Amino acid sequence: MSTFMEALPEASHYCANSMHSKLKIFFFLALIIYGKPLHAQQAIIDSLENELRIAQNDTTRINLHYYLADLLFGYDSIRPRDHLKEGLALAKKINDNYQIAVYYYWRGSFLARSSHFSESLPFMDTAILI
Repeated sequence: MSTFMEALPEASHYCANSMHSKLKIFFFLALIIYGKPLHAQQAIIDSLENELRIAQNDTTRINLHYYLADLLFGYDSIRPRDHLKEGLALAKKINDNYQIAVYYYWRGSFLARSSHFSESLPFMDTAILI
């Protein structure tokens, strides 16, 4: 009986180390699996931002702003709003009612995705009416 009791602390130490090792492996695998899409997403964002810098056509610039806003929505709270505002400013500058409506759609969509449903409705209504 004494050998069993003496072995018990070693067994619990082995189990704790084994569990710790398993957790390390789990987190390492999770980082690999989930880190790649985040890296790929960032590469797309960087590419679109580069395209935005060189785009000549206002409609292309508007679409890039809106697309960037959508891609950045889950990662950043400021930049999506800034891209939407830039897109809206360009749409108003060229008097493009379709792109203005798209702004209101995206603004309402972002509010709804943030669970601000009642605040999103006026934006969605405006998008429909334009």
